[in-house]
Amino acid sequence: MNQQRSFTAVQHGIIQELTNAHGLEISQIGFEGDDTTPIFDFEAVCLLSLKLTDIQEIRCEITDRDADSEIVTARCSVTLPDSRMRVCEDSAKLGEIIGDGKTIDTMRFADMVAQSRAVRRGIRSVGINLFHAHNRFMRDGQTVQGHTNHDPRHPLYQEVHVLASELDLIDGTDKTLYRQFLAESYDGRQSSKDLDDVELQRFLISLRAMARVKRLSKPRAA
Repeated sequence: MNQQRSFTAVQHGIIQELTNAHGLEISQIGFEGDDTTPIFDFEAVCLLSLKLTDIQEIRCEITDRDADSEIVTARCSVTLPDSRMRVCEDSAKLGEIIGDGKTIDTMRFADMVAQSRAVRRGIRSVGINLFHAHNRFMRDGQTVQGHTNHDPRHPLYQEVHVLASELDLIDGTDKTLYRQFLAESYDGRQSSKDLDDVELQRFLISLRAMARVKRLSKPRAA
């Protein structure tokens, strides 16, 4: 994931802590631009979830490869100790720009990205942020407990809001540009809550790509 790219000093420190604490490889940890929240690959997510949380099982599989739209969809199921389960999906599109300008140029690569996104989404759907779980583990040695107390699509709505704000479609409480953009794309609908699961995933893919292009146009911090 990370070969042939540079990191900020803060990112280097986070990588060193994660690799020392959990035996991860540097290539399993990434970042979006200069952001300091690490992004873990599929294997790292599975390892950390078992070490840092009470999650009992994670399963992830490719469920669809749409030749027309060139979108791959993966489904992840996360099971908690009392057998409660959350199931989430996420996607990747051929030709999509990810991380530092890399392009998803093969279906195999699209499979990997879709699975990685789906499993991260699954973890968040049970109320867990793995980096926060790592910080707690380093602080007091405690693991984090998952729950099913919120809408499993809530993390997606949060990501939409963050990306739309980054793209200046949302300015504080003013969502005028965001609603116009969404309405033009989805038959007049003005809220992500009005999109079905497939539409929401595709909307996220568009916002992610736009945000990455904007980040890459900015000079990197030292």
